[in-house]
Amino acid sequence: MGFLMAGVITARFGLWMFDLTVTQLLQEWVEKSVIGIVSGVQGSLQMLCSIIPPILGIIFSGPQDFDILAIVSVCFVCAAGLVYTAFYASVRDSGRMDKGEHNNALRKVILNEEESGSDEEDNE
Repeated sequence: MGFLMAGVITARFGLWMFDLTVTQLLQEWVEKSVIGIVSGVQGSLQMLCSIIPPILGIIFSGPQDFDILAIVSVCFVCAAGLVYTAFYASVRDSGRMDKGEHNNALRKVILNEEESGSDEEDNE
């Protein structure tokens, strides 16, 4: 019983740390003018992904199918780790880790803006 409780506590701690990381990234990397759009899309994707486990649990409901659910779970966790690592590597390698520069770079990605000779801040 102790191992089960330790596993649950460890998993909840990891989830809590992930939640804090997402919140920090949103606060640091997204401009105030588009934070509502980004937060809405992020929340929608999070809710969409949160209904996948119950659906898979209904489809693979037999005890003999538990290994399929475990493998799918590990694959999703590994995929999330790879996506975040790729994001971090692309940002780190491009030199956009300085505060301020990442807001403009992320805004161009989110709003699908084209590279132009001057930014909005330069025009004001």
